[in-house]
Amino acid sequence: MDGNVNIADVTTLIDYLLSGNWPVEEMVYTVVGVQGVFGSSWDPTDENNNMVKGEGGVYTWSKTGVALYGNFEFKVVGNHDWSIYEWPVGEGNNYVAQVAEEGVYTIVITFNPEAEEADRLACTLTKTGEIEHVYTVAGTFNLFEADWDPYYEGNEIVKGEDGIYRLNKAGWFQEGTDIRFKVVQDHND
Repeated sequence: MDGNVNIADVTTLIDYLLSGNWPVEEMVYTVVGVQGVFGSSWDPTDENNNMVKGEGGVYTWSKTGVALYGNFEFKVVGNHDWSIYEWPVGEGNNYVAQVAEEGVYTIVITFNPEAEEADRLACTLTKTGEIEHVYTVAGTFNLFEADWDPYYEGNEIVKGEDGIYRLNKAGWFQEGTDIRFKVVQDHND
């Protein structure tokens, strides 16, 4: 058969499709979600997040060393196109992975397109380590050399062997000089 078939009526078309001769492209499933987990933000064309087909038609995606601070959402998209396949279906109907405590995790997502709806998608999280936070002092320029800049690495606080973070700054100030500051975590205000 050369791939060209003349279908005379609907019954012949149905018989042809059911025969298994019709060339069908196998679906490629891709996990999409938040950038901090998947490396791209809800991008169905990101081939780094393609799932791998295993035994029994179950697809798997995994990633190690992911810092998780709380729950995250994701979906599965077929053939890199939302309009072709999306699970769970509909905007806002994302799968929510429950993160019990912040930490570094290995994530394994499995997807079985042939399973019952309740069993189609699963996410397993295995904690492998703790997150090492960075603490920075943000404050007035007259002492901290960067006016309220939480990203200024010159003001990162060093963790001592006793587990206490300290930052030593010296300067000359006149009486009544206003020095204001706050401590921020991971350079976020």
